[in-house]
Amino acid sequence: MDGGLLLILALTAVLCAAAYVYERVRRGGPRRGPWTDQPGRARRAATQAEIDAAFAEITKREKGGRS
Repeated sequence: MDGGLLLILALTAVLCAAAYVYERVRRGGPRRGPWTDQPGRARRAATQAEIDAAFAEITKREKGGRS
């Protein structure tokens, strides 16, 4: 392989990795990992009570819309 071609491939790989990391940080980062320590980045799972309340609200809306 030519030295110039190898350099181009290496720079392309670095650029792709940097773009991937940038997008992950911009979207809020992974759910687990070093970025979750920042305020506003960590996502918490919904509790079962919240899931049940949302389901009940959706069901109530559907029943009200049909009648």
